[in-house]
Amino acid sequence: GFNTINMTSSGENTSTDIIAEWALYRAFYNFLIPGWLFSGVLTGKAMGLCVPVVQNYILLNVVFTMKCLPRRLNEVLVKFIPWNPPCGEALTARYAEHIFEPPEVALAWEYGQYIVTPTVCYLALFMMGPSSWKVFAMMALWVLFMYVLHRSTLRISKKQFAGGYLEEWAERAWAVPLSTILSACGFWGVRCEKLGSPGNASSYWTAFFMFACGVLLHGSILRMFRKHDDPCFDGRDDPYEDVRQKLRYTWFNTNPVHVLKSNFYPEKMGEEGIVE
Repeated sequence: GFNTINMTSSGENTSTDIIAEWALYRAFYNFLIPGWLFSGVLTGKAMGLCVPVVQNYILLNVVFTMKCLPRRLNEVLVKFIPWNPPCGEALTARYAEHIFEPPEVALAWEYGQYIVTPTVCYLALFMMGPSSWKVFAMMALWVLFMYVLHRSTLRISKKQFAGGYLEEWAERAWAVPLSTILSACGFWGVRCEKLGSPGNASSYWTAFFMFACGVLLHGSILRMFRKHDDPCFDGRDDPYEDVRQKLRYTWFNTNPVHVLKSNFYPEKMGEEGIVE
């Protein structure tokens, strides 16, 4: 049903053509919602956050609390527990802390989702449907949903950050969803006889040309506004006391253990080790 409706002034369409193109849009909408936008995210978060906690809790109770299985089988189950605590001994608080420590969330891994998902939603611009706006309403809801989800999961997760190199490539990759919108403008311009004579081949080539123009325009704007500030490193070797007065922080007053000892056990630290 793609591109079946003739939108020219002299075109004639049957109800079958209209229903076929509308059916394509409905199939695409049902593919996106809730599957692509919500189901995968919820399943991934559940498998990454909830399932490991429940699994480790059950295994720890079976191996270290109930102790109802043979030792050989317990040794096998311990291999599925993080940090592999020694079997046959009491579970220490240190091992329990490691086992139930929060999972890592690599923020750099989210770039792909935030670029691919809008691009897939923008493909609805190439289809004709009676309620195409619903795709973008659901995408706005997805943005709010992802914001709330990440604000809640980041509080119980360890963060991993990426460098500037990955950030730069993510900004360049944003040319794909933005150029898709421009490509859709060219596609419908041909179908409406605003950008040349309509036809399947001409509309596709125009859409590709507009997409390429969008990528080039996006790259040009990035180069125009990007700051080329080379990192500067101070190679001077200043005395320790001068640097301490300038920075106001040292290894000693940022070390929690050293600060606590200097405040509660100053007699064991000596005069030079006390942090004021």
